[in-house]
Amino acid sequence: MTQQQLHAPAGLAQAVTVARKAAAQVPAYRALLAVHHADGERIDSSSFAALPQMTKGNYLTAHSPAQRLRHGEPTVAATWSASSGSSGMPTFWPRDEQATADSVEFFDRIFSEHFRSLDERVLLVNAFAMGQWVGGIYTHEGVRGLRELGHQISVATPGMNIDAVLAWLSGIGDQYDSVVLAGYPPFVKQVLQESPPALRKGIKILLAGETITEAWRDSVHRLVGADTELQSCLLYGTADAGVMGFESRLTQTIRRLAVIGSPLADDLYGPAVSVAPTFVEYDPYRRYVEVDTSDGGDGYLLFTIDGAAPLVRYRINDTGRILDAGALAEILRANGFDELAGAVPPHAAYLVLFGRTDVAATFYSANIYPQPLHAVFDDVALAQRVSGRFVITSTDGADAAPQLVVGVELAIGADPDECLRTHLVQACSAALANGNSEYRSLLDTHGPAALPVIEFCDYGAFAAGDAQVKHRWVGGAR
Repeated sequence: MTQQQLHAPAGLAQAVTVARKAAAQVPAYRALLAVHHADGERIDSSSFAALPQMTKGNYLTAHSPAQRLRHGEPTVAATWSASSGSSGMPTFWPRDEQATADSVEFFDRIFSEHFRSLDERVLLVNAFAMGQWVGGIYTHEGVRGLRELGHQISVATPGMNIDAVLAWLSGIGDQYDSVVLAGYPPFVKQVLQESPPALRKGIKILLAGETITEAWRDSVHRLVGADTELQSCLLYGTADAGVMGFESRLTQTIRRLAVIGSPLADDLYGPAVSVAPTFVEYDPYRRYVEVDTSDGGDGYLLFTIDGAAPLVRYRINDTGRILDAGALAEILRANGFDELAGAVPPHAAYLVLFGRTDVAATFYSANIYPQPLHAVFDDVALAQRVSGRFVITSTDGADAAPQLVVGVELAIGADPDECLRTHLVQACSAALANGNSEYRSLLDTHGPAALPVIEFCDYGAFAAGDAQVKHRWVGGAR
């Protein structure tokens, strides 16, 4: 099949420069080009899209970390961090001064628009995992850099420790005009669920690590006080490249309006989408993005990013689509949102993120992804009964037949009953069937045997521990 690529033209010249420098300076990239018989000295805008893709298999695990650095020199890396290992063993990633400058640029935009730290005194309580993990240290470095740009911001670094987070909130939170709590969505919600109402009131939220539903956002808004104007912002970031994109007020407004099944959602995401994707703005001059459909249409995102270990057409296994400002404005006007169309910045670019293709449970050889179930557990009607955290696991039943088990964490003080179990079996089955044609076929073929099995656990059972940084929605086989 002929490769089809859709990309915003903005940023291509910078991407070509990154590729040329990598071909000249990075031993691992020269080796990748040689394997694919690509000429690193002839890279230009017309040949860029024919360059080989970087993947975990053909690049990250095929070459040592030093060989992926400029000149093969390990001290090019100012800092090393590890990925969380959500799809396997952790990978080690370097960062240099360019990565820090990029992070400061992105956080400047985020804190200026969402959290007003140029005008107010702001305390950031950084509850991302610290130590070797990228989230906490990357956020700390980027936000501290905002002080040189005039932001009135201080940073506390409790990491993923609820008692420490609460101590910072109660100890010095009231010394600032506002407090921003930063962390992974399940952990942030857990902190707020366990906080006294007076302590959590008015807190603002910075999120990264995974997508959220608008129902989840609403539930967090209620926890901090429905009468409070809450600013919240979700980042799209990875250990590989730091911040890739971020929610603006405009993308948040559009996502609220793009209810799945509406003409706007069909135009923005595609008619086959059953779960609202993450929708963010990105900078094509710092993160050049392409969409590759050469394998049949999955739409893998390819990133080209400068840094200590340059990435050129790097496939992280996230799927999505990209829109330039003109395309987004046209979609909005076609759906009657002329005022919003006029508010689209003329040089902006936007990323629709559908999710990972390599994090799923296998059930009767079908890939079962967790995304469709988030809407079930974020339902406001269940807020007093379940925490919102769950784990999908594939296993064998008593008769050795496959079972799809959904482990469900109860809310604080909640007791399970058969009525709740029956409701969740039906709701989870319906959500999976709506969003997954493979599962829908299993239901048609196997009937009740394909229904999920609900297993309840007490609140706190899925809390992050020392060996688990981010919540794992998929547990694999057992």
